[in-house]
Amino acid sequence: LLHRLGQNLWRIVFQLGTQADPEVEQQPARVAARLHEMLGQEQTFEIVSHAVRQVAGRLIASMRHGRMSTPASYPDSPLNTPDEDDFAGPMAPGTHCVDAPVGLERGQGWLLPQLGAGFVLLSFGAAPTPAVSVGGVPARVLGVGRDLRDTDGVLAGRYDARPGTVILIRPDGHVAARWRRWDEALIETAIRRCLCL
Repeated sequence: LLHRLGQNLWRIVFQLGTQADPEVEQQPARVAARLHEMLGQEQTFEIVSHAVRQVAGRLIASMRHGRMSTPASYPDSPLNTPDEDDFAGPMAPGTHCVDAPVGLERGQGWLLPQLGAGFVLLSFGAAPTPAVSVGGVPARVLGVGRDLRDTDGVLAGRYDARPGTVILIRPDGHVAARWRRWDEALIETAIRRCLCL
């Protein structure tokens, strides 16, 4: 998750799995490695502070009513690129990505774990390049049909995608922009907007 705190100051929250070792993850070199993985090896930054907190959800037997928290949507965020193309459905810029079943080389899986860290271009068609980089920050292409399969059409249905659709996903898992065709100039402009460049 990315939170802008002020001029050139960001709070970055990594959600680590239950198998993560807090002693290893809090080492400055490990934190820097995760940041470079997300931002690109060329990026320079200063780590002002860091901490590792383990958050675990527990089922409380006496709890009778409750709800799971859902990620917030930011439809008016300045990080969003407004739609220029015609889209239907709820996955507008500023919306947190929803999961969908996908076919993988090793069997069945889910979309969200495939996103990984950093910017992702979810491409529903052939992309002319494996990544787009802006200011040394890469956006990796995740090709539907190449890297994963939408065997039942659920993914395309949830994202109102058709052949040629490209969706830019921010490192915090929110849709940043979407288009009906690959246009590298528009993609680079949207990434710059996310990076406040």
